[in-house]
Amino acid sequence: MEKNKQDDKGKSAGIYGVGSKKEDYSRNSDKNQNEWNEVLKMTGDKDTNVRKRAVELLFPTFQNTEDKSGVFFDLAKLTESKDAHLREKAAELLSVAFEYSDNKQKAWNELIRLASVEDRRVRKGAVIALSSRYAEAPDKKKAWEDLIRLSAHSDNFVKLVATRALGAAFFYVPDKTQAWRDLQALTDDPYVYVRRYAFRSLGKASLWRALKAENEATYIFGLKEAVNYFKKAFEASVGFHIPEFYYPFYQALLFILFSDRPEIAKLESKQYLSRMADEVRDMKDKQKLLEIFEQFAELLRHAGNLAQGDISAQKMLLETSILLFNRFSGIFENNEEKAIFAHKIVKKEHSNLGKTLHERVEKKRHP
Repeated sequence: MEKNKQDDKGKSAGIYGVGSKKEDYSRNSDKNQNEWNEVLKMTGDKDTNVRKRAVELLFPTFQNTEDKSGVFFDLAKLTESKDAHLREKAAELLSVAFEYSDNKQKAWNELIRLASVEDRRVRKGAVIALSSRYAEAPDKKKAWEDLIRLSAHSDNFVKLVATRALGAAFFYVPDKTQAWRDLQALTDDPYVYVRRYAFRSLGKASLWRALKAENEATYIFGLKEAVNYFKKAFEASVGFHIPEFYYPFYQALLFILFSDRPEIAKLESKQYLSRMADEVRDMKDKQKLLEIFEQFAELLRHAGNLAQGDISAQKMLLETSILLFNRFSGIFENNEEKAIFAHKIVKKEHSNLGKTLHERVEKKRHP
C-alpha cells in the first residue's frame, strides 16, 4: 500500500511536480521572457557598447521567447529610441513580429504611423511589414485603402513597396471592382516605379480573374490580359535595366497552353531558362536564382503535357505558379531593389564627379 502511494506520488510529480514537463516548460518560458525583458532593459542603457550588444541579441532572443504576443509593440517602441542602430534593427523585425501580435488591427495602425515617421530606415521597415502582412490584416478594405494612400507617399521607397504589394493584396481585398479602378489610376502616376508596379499588380489581378473565370472565353481573356500587363510593366521606361521575372514566364506559359505543337513546351522551357540565366548573369545570388527558375521551367514542361482544352488542369497549374511566385517574391523584389539602388549610387557618383570636374575647371579659369 505504501509502495502504491509512493508510485502515485511519483506519477503526480511527473505530471505536476518538480521535474515535470509542464514545470520545465513553465520554467523555460519564464526564463525566455526574462531574457527578453533583460534585452529590452539593455536597450535603454547609457553605455553605447551595452546598447550595441542589445542590438545583436534582439533577434535571437525574440526567436526564443515563448510568448511573442506583445513583442511587436516592444519593437514599435524601440523604433523611437535615440540609438539609430536600435531603431533600424527594431524596424527590420516588425514584419515577423506582426505575425504573433495579439491585436493585429492595432499593430497594423501602428505600422501605418511608422511608415511616415522621420527616420527613413523605420519607414522602410514599416512599409515592408505592411506589404508582407496584408493577408493577416483584420480589416482588408481599410488596409487596401492604406496601401493606396501610401502609393502617393513623399518617400519614393514607401511608394514603390506599397504599390508593389497591391498585386498580392488584390487576391484578398473584398471590393475588387474598386481595387481594379485604383490600380488603373496608378498607371498614370508621374513616378515611373509606381507605374511599373501598378502594371504588374494589374497583371496579378488579371491572373486572379482567370482563376475565377466561369467559362473558357473569360479564362483565356484573363490570362492574355495578365501577360499584356506584365509586358507593360517590363516595358515601363526607368532609364536603365531592372531584372524582370514575371513577363518571361507567363509569356512562355501562354504560348505553350495555346500551341498545337506538343514539343513546344520543351523548347520554350529551354529558352526561358536561357533568357533568365542572361537576366541574372551578373547577380551575386545567381546560382540560387537559377535553381528557382528551374522550378518554373518544370511548370512550363508540365504545361506541355496538359490535354488541349483542359481548363481545370490549366487553372491548377496557374494557381501553382502564383504560389511559387509568392514564395520567391521576396528574393525577386530584393534583386529589383538592388538594381535600383545600384543605379542611384552610380548616378550620384557621376553627379559628384561632374561637380568636381566643373569646380576644377572654374578654378583654372578664375585662379
